[in-house]
Amino acid sequence: MECNSQSDLVSLRDFNMEEDVEDFLAWVGDSQVAKYTTWNPCAAMEEAKQFLVKMQQAVPPHESWFKAVCLNGKPVGHIKLELRTHENGVRYGRIGYALGREYWRRGITTQAVKQCLKIGCTDLSLESVEALVLPENMSSIKLLEKVGFQRSVSYYEYVNVKGNIQQCLLYTFHGSHVI
Repeated sequence: MECNSQSDLVSLRDFNMEEDVEDFLAWVGDSQVAKYTTWNPCAAMEEAKQFLVKMQQAVPPHESWFKAVCLNGKPVGHIKLELRTHENGVRYGRIGYALGREYWRRGITTQAVKQCLKIGCTDLSLESVEALVLPENMSSIKLLEKVGFQRSVSYYEYVNVKGNIQQCLLYTFHGSHVI
């Protein structure tokens, strides 16, 4: 079921540490959600709170941001954009996201990624946004391609995924294609 744009509002906002931890645990505690991520699922509320603090502290305000993906005001996932600079001085971003399993295949992540791309390429003047994705994560690959990312055929990056080095595909969205 797709989001009904008339009644379902997808928005991005800062996390509220006191109010959002229980919702945050709903997806970061789910092994299916964490399957293709670099983090292990959280087992308890305190662990989720520590993870949320870690994610917020890992993104200095002028270098990155980490937001709640909300459906009608309720946090149902998260999205982050790390701001980077190539050796030649060109600014780009790297995106990552996760969404509660009960909200999959409803167009929510697609809308959140589009909002993130608009902010990154328009407000932050990024030339491009990259995404690293495990080859077996077909849902994420389809989403990235749907919103205009293109696979870099000759480039792979190796990432530590839960203690194992994995080869990830690189997808790039060029700022001139903002949706």
